[in-house]
Amino acid sequence: MISTSINRIQKHQLTKILPDVLVLFCCILSVAFSTIESKLSTDAHHWGLMYTNAAYLHKGLIPYREIFIQYGWLTTLIQSLSLNIFGNTVASVGIITGIFYAANIYLSYCLWQRVMNRWLSALSSILMFLVSGYIAYPWANYFSYTFFLISLLFLITHSQKAKTYLLSGFFLGLSILARQSPIPLLAPIYLYFVLMYFSSDQKLPRLYLKNILTFHIGMIGIVAVFLLYIAKESAFEDWVKQSFTIGMYYKEIFNLEPQRVLPNFAKRIFYPKPNSRSVLYSIVYLNALIIYGIFFLKCLGKLIKLRKIQFDERDKLLFLFSSVTLFGYLQALHLYNMFRLQSASSLGLGLVVLSLYQLSGKFKRWKMVVFTVPLMIFFILLSNTLLFAKTPVTFVPWDRDLLFSHQLKEPRNIAMLEGKLYDEETRTYYETLVQTLSSYQCKLEYLVNFTQDGYIPSLSESFKRVQRSPLYDQQLARVIFQDEQRKIAQLLKEGKTILIAAQVEEIPENYQIAHEIKTPASTQHWSFNGRSLIGKVTYIAVPKSIPSSCLGS
Repeated sequence: MISTSINRIQKHQLTKILPDVLVLFCCILSVAFSTIESKLSTDAHHWGLMYTNAAYLHKGLIPYREIFIQYGWLTTLIQSLSLNIFGNTVASVGIITGIFYAANIYLSYCLWQRVMNRWLSALSSILMFLVSGYIAYPWANYFSYTFFLISLLFLITHSQKAKTYLLSGFFLGLSILARQSPIPLLAPIYLYFVLMYFSSDQKLPRLYLKNILTFHIGMIGIVAVFLLYIAKESAFEDWVKQSFTIGMYYKEIFNLEPQRVLPNFAKRIFYPKPNSRSVLYSIVYLNALIIYGIFFLKCLGKLIKLRKIQFDERDKLLFLFSSVTLFGYLQALHLYNMFRLQSASSLGLGLVVLSLYQLSGKFKRWKMVVFTVPLMIFFILLSNTLLFAKTPVTFVPWDRDLLFSHQLKEPRNIAMLEGKLYDEETRTYYETLVQTLSSYQCKLEYLVNFTQDGYIPSLSESFKRVQRSPLYDQQLARVIFQDEQRKIAQLLKEGKTILIAAQVEEIPENYQIAHEIKTPASTQHWSFNGRSLIGKVTYIAVPKSIPSSCLGS
């Protein structure tokens, strides 16, 4: 009898901790997969931009004034610190990003437990993992979302102490510093504040106003410290250009006019592409919209009847989570990518699980069937395409045959690419680039990169830099880098720089092509507005007047 009781206690304890174990297992798997992706990715555009910026900051260069930071200083800082932890390599920025993404899965699990039980929360986390098992690339979205989720955890704590609101504001400030997208982040918080204020007891509004003020002290305080630092480094004007003036560039290249953007967004929601992830995120949006709409109608009805708005704690959290989900979609207005939604609106995945569970309760005997069957269908579909398949999240899937063929190896003698695994063509490409660059370092002072390959400026430490961005985009240069344009033009005129270009037309008349290298097919997956980001040929051009004694070895 005693042994039976012990067995029951052990089973109860196992049942209690099993959801935590499953979620932690998903997090560990995700970090492992992101590490593999960091080694296998051949995307030199996105990975090159993030690594090179982190490497520049790691060397002590001044943010914005000497480095082009496209999204957020804090992301670049964290990735630069990762170079100390995991090594000064491209793979390191992917590993640290993967750790933050895994943290997002676990933090979401903690938040979901405030509105549903542990098992439903664990199922939601598993669903989140299956949608995207690893990072798309080391982008700022993942870091910003981590700090935002931490901010929410402090915001919805049962304690009404000022310090929890201070910490919530502090982490929201960090979220903004990791990626400058304050409107989608702030709107759900402010809506939640309004609901909390008007639905509170008569004795509490003054307390809420005090806590809201404390929240803003935390948020504005950390942002103010950052701005003081930027001003001290004489980089404030550059920060404004790279954070706000750059909007003119995005508006032009993405054609961000409401008459185009909104219909395209509606089409993606109501007519999703025929794949499980796109369909699921359409369901996420519509489900959150229904929850949000129900709350809006309830509030409107009570206001019309002049009754006090009263909701229980769970209802308020559902309102907050649905608001976060809906406003998170704003980050995907310009480019409707699943990885952007995964790091902005994935709280909505838990709301879908909860809504399905509540709906199944209306079917009595068939409850478990109604709940389990749709969920299992998505689990199976997502599991089948989690690895080795191109999806809206995994843009360039792993090649199963190549991965296990032992053909993938590190390039030789390129420190920044240590740990990267390339096929022979790609290895040869980067090794040839390094050898050719080194053969011209004796006479030419500068290196100018006119390609979209972000690795190139870091392949040789012998040349001086003139570009803040490792990539080159003529439209972007016209908007925020006019001074660099003049410097580059002067250097080319004086023949003081080696030029790396993807188009023959970009090579000036006083230059000659010293070497042209066929760009490996593995790096040409990415395109923008129908144009390949990485050209089919990479040209290394030098001045025609360069002494023959420096023409290579």
